[in-house]
Amino acid sequence: MKHLTSFLISILIVFALHAESPYHDALVFDARGRISSIDYIPVSDLPTPLITFDETGAIAQIFQQQAFSDSLTIKLPLPISDIKREGVGCPVSINFKTLEPYNFSLNIDWTDGIATAFQYLLLLDTRYVKEYDGNGLTTKLKLFVYDPEKEGWIYGGETCYSDYSFDEQNNWITRKAKLFDENKNEIDSCTQKRIITYY
Repeated sequence: MKHLTSFLISILIVFALHAESPYHDALVFDARGRISSIDYIPVSDLPTPLITFDETGAIAQIFQQQAFSDSLTIKLPLPISDIKREGVGCPVSINFKTLEPYNFSLNIDWTDGIATAFQYLLLLDTRYVKEYDGNGLTTKLKLFVYDPEKEGWIYGGETCYSDYSFDEQNNWITRKAKLFDENKNEIDSCTQKRIITYY
């Protein structure tokens, strides 16, 4: 009986370790699994995020990192004030702590478990709309900026993605990106890289 009880306890522990996490915040960043961190490696003069997650699948911290040279990268925390969720625990709004009178928030739209649109409010109200393939991979991210004088959204350019490579968990770790301005002229290209760690 003692052996049977120990066996049942070990089975329960295995199920608990592999149980579905209550939160799915990594889906915002096109990633799945029991993720500890996603580190977007700086490849240009643009800032990139570093996101950490707790063991429940919720975002723990977000950092903005800026590479000034091959040996110097500055990481600044973006303190989170609250995260609002709907449905299966996916975040629909992330509010950051800022100095008055500024507000900084990220609102997220979802379609069939895929984050399809992101709206940032800081100094400008900007919106990114995602196009994706049958596997849920982002193929294009269109930028729109709100024009208060015209009371509407103005197209501001787009980024096209291709040539993905993946880790053993089937999350992407490299992809090619081409940036286009509002006139559809290509202005930059690079290979984006990220390092994903797991629990």
